[in-house]
Amino acid sequence: MYEKSHNGKAIKACKDFKLKYPDIELVSKEEFFRDAHEAETLWYRTPETLLGSGHHSTPVDVWFVGCIFAEMVNQQSLSPGDSEIDELFKIFRVLGTTNQDTWTGMTSLLDFKSAFPKWSPKDLTTDIPNLKSACIDLLSRTQHLDPNRRRMRAMYQTRRASE
Repeated sequence: MYEKSHNGKAIKACKDFKLKYPDIELVSKEEFFRDAHEAETLWYRTPETLLGSGHHSTPVDVWFVGCIFAEMVNQQSLSPGDSEIDELFKIFRVLGTTNQDTWTGMTSLLDFKSAFPKWSPKDLTTDIPNLKSACIDLLSRTQHLDPNRRRMRAMYQTRRASE
């Protein structure tokens, strides 16, 4: 079991692939994020949240799980930004700067700027060398820039393939 204290709350990842975080169910089932920019943890915010989307849905939780997974393996955050724009740019440096071809509709988000620096995607094994191929596949399925491509089903398919 992996356990991490975060903002006074325990995040637990168990051997049976269950992730337990006190606020994740509360937020996703009982509460709609009216102002996702004020979400507690900068390092786990999704690109769409950082670009001004106030919509909270399953892809937000999938991104969160991927961030925790990467942190468990790497012993550090995947993108430890110190501000919203720094966090977004750290994500873009790893996954590549998004565009209309890779994420339809992103240009309509409130904080999207066409003048963002353009980065090409990197191989995830560069930043997280300890990952095996099945783990890289799992992480890449959770860390899509386009929230419509982040799916829980994809996570389960990867899990079954690696068992």
